Amino acid sequence: MSSNYGHNGNGWGAANGGYDRGPPMSSSRRNQRYDGDDHFRDTYGRQSPQKSNFSMEDSGIESMRGSDAYKGKGGSSNFSSPYRPDDRQDTSSEQPGSKRKAVARIFSRFAENCSMQGPPYLRASTWWLSRLLWSLMFIGALGAMTFHLYYLCQTYFAWPVQNKIVLGWSGLQFPAVTVCNVNPVRLARLGDLSDDFRQLVSLTDPANLGSIIDRLPARATGKRRRRQVTVLPTDLASDGDGDGDEENRPQLDDIDFDIPTNNFTNSRQELDDDFLDRSLDGYENSWEREAPESNFAQIERQFRELYAAERRVTRIQAGHQMRDMLVSCSFGGKTCYPNNFTLQTSMTYGNCYTLQYDKFVSRQSGPSGGMELIFYLDREEYIRGVTPDDGLQVTVHQAGTKPFPYDEGIAVSSGTHTMLSLKLMQIERYGKPYSKCANNSEFFNKYKVHYTRQTCQKLCEQEAIHTRCNCRDEVEEDLNILMAANDIKPCRSQSDIQCLSQTQWDYAQGRVECSCESPCLEYKYEKTMSSRPWPHKTFAKGVLVKTVCKRETGAKCASLTNKDNDDLTNEFVKLNIFYEDLNYENITESPDYEDVQFISDLGGTMGLWIGLSILSVAEVFQLFVELFRYLLCCRWRERVPKSS
Repeated sequence: MSSNYGHNGNGWGAANGGYDRGPPMSSSRRNQRYDGDDHFRDTYGRQSPQKSNFSMEDSGIESMRGSDAYKGKGGSSNFSSPYRPDDRQDTSSEQPGSKRKAVARIFSRFAENCSMQGPPYLRASTWWLSRLLWSLMFIGALGAMTFHLYYLCQTYFAWPVQNKIVLGWSGLQFPAVTVCNVNPVRLARLGDLSDDFRQLVSLTDPANLGSIIDRLPARATGKRRRRQVTVLPTDLASDGDGDGDEENRPQLDDIDFDIPTNNFTNSRQELDDDFLDRSLDGYENSWEREAPESNFAQIERQFRELYAAERRVTRIQAGHQMRDMLVSCSFGGKTCYPNNFTLQTSMTYGNCYTLQYDKFVSRQSGPSGGMELIFYLDREEYIRGVTPDDGLQVTVHQAGTKPFPYDEGIAVSSGTHTMLSLKLMQIERYGKPYSKCANNSEFFNKYKVHYTRQTCQKLCEQEAIHTRCNCRDEVEEDLNILMAANDIKPCRSQSDIQCLSQTQWDYAQGRVECSCESPCLEYKYEKTMSSRPWPHKTFAKGVLVKTVCKRETGAKCASLTNKDNDDLTNEFVKLNIFYEDLNYENITESPDYEDVQFISDLGGTMGLWIGLSILSVAEVFQLFVELFRYLLCCRWRERVPKSS
C-alpha cells in the first residue's frame, strides 16, 4: 500500500492527487507559523508584519487542518505538550487585545493538558450546546466539591474525640484519706476562745433550747427574721394526715435566738433587703429573697464566722488531736502512726487529718490489702449545740489534692464498723486542640497541690474577692494560705461584707470568669459503703478501753470504765478502706477524626467530583505560577522603556 504523500527532498511532493508545498523556506520563515489570517507568528506568539506569499486555498493548508500530519508538525497542542514560556516574552509591541489572547492561550493549553475531568472536554467541544453542558456540569461539580470540602473541614476542625475504655489490672496506688471528728472544738478548751464564741455555744446548748421550746405556745406563729415567708399552698402545708389543715404547730425555727449582734460577724445578716435587691441581679426573684434564714443555718453560719475570727493556733489547739483520737492504724497489715497524718483545717469540723504515702500500694483486694483505722471519739468533749451528731467525716481523694470534707465527705456513725470499698477510674484527656484540659504542673508549681476542678473554682472565687474587695474571706482560710494571701486584710467592715456578698452572688450566677477545665489526668474513686454495729461490749472494755487508758488521765479512764455498754460502744469507730478489686477502668480520649483519614477524605472528595489527584493539584498550581510569571513579566517589560 503506497503512501498518499511523497518526500521530494525540498518539501512534500504531490502523490495521488496531493500537492506540492513549494520551494524550501528560509530560516526566518521556518521560525514562523501560520496564524490563519495572512499573518505569521514567530515561536514567541508575536505577529509578523510580513504578509503571506500564498493563500490558504493555494497552499492547501486548510485541507491539512485536523490531519495527523499537521498535528505532528506542531500545528496544535496535545495533552503531552508542556506549557510554553513564549507567552511571557516582550509584549510592548502587541495590540491591546493581545494580552488577553496570551492569557487565553495559557488557559487553553492547561485545558488540553490537565488530567482534571471537565476542562479537556470544554476545550475540545466544537458544538456550543456540548460546551454549555460541560460548563454547567463542571461548575456544579466545583460547587458540590466546595460544599463537601467545607463539611469535611468543619468536622475535622471541631476536633472530635472518642472515648476508649480499657480494663487494666495491677497493684494500685492507694488514695489519700482525710478524717475529721465532727466536733470542731473540745469542751475543755472552750475557755481559750472569745466571749462571743462562748456566748453562741451557751445560747445553742440543748438544755437552753429545750427550756425555750417548753415556753412556746401551742399555736405559735413564730418570729420570722429579715423577711416574711410566702404562704405555701395548703397541700404543701399539710401535716401529712391528708386533711390540709393549716394548723401552725411549734417548730424549731419558731425559736428566736438572741445571737450576739455586737460583733462584725453579723454584718452579713444585717444586710438589708434594699441593698440585696438593688445590688444582686436576680436576687429579688430568688428563693433566698422569699424565705427567711432557718435557725440551724443561722447557727451554722454564725459558728463559722466566729470560729474563723479566732487565731489559727488557738483553733488548732482547741480541736481534737490525732494522738488522742487514733487507737489503731495499719495498711496492708503494717502499722502506721499519728505522725504519719497531715493536719488540715476546716471551718466546719475544726482539725482534719490526711493520711497519704506514695508507697501505699494495694497488691491485693479486700480489707486485708487496704487501710484499717480505729478512732476514739471522746464524745464527752462534744459541744452539743454546735455538734448535734456523733462520728467522723471521711473524704477519699486523689493523693496530693486538697480535700473538701464538707462538700464531698462521707458521714461515718459512731459505734459502727464501716467498710468503704473503692473502684478506680483513670481518665486521660487528649488535650488541645481536641479537648480542653488543665495541665497539673503549672498549677502545682503555683499552689503546691495537685489540680482538681473544684480547687480551681474555689481559688477563682477567692481571687475575685481579693481583686474586687481588696480583702479576704476568713471562712476560706486554707485557700488563702494556698494563695499566700494571709497578708490581705479580712472582710469585716460593712462595705467589705457588701462587696463580698456581691462577689459571691456573681460567682454563683456565673458572672465571674473562671477558666477551670477538667484535668488532663484524673483519678476518680467509686465508693460503696456498708456498716454494722461495733464493737461488742467485751471487746470494748477488754481491749479498747485499756488502750485508751494507757495515754489518758485517770479521770478520763475512770469515766470510760464506768460507762454503760451503749455509751461505751458509741465512743469508738472502726473504718476499713480498700479496693474492691485490682481491676480498674482506664478511659482514654483519642481523636475521632485522624489526620490521615482527613487527608484521605479530601482526596476522595476532589477525585469524586472533578477527578482531582495530588498531581492534578500540582497542575493547577503550575497554571497559577505561569499566570503570575506572565503578568509579572509583562508589567516589568512595560516599565523598561519608561525608565530608559
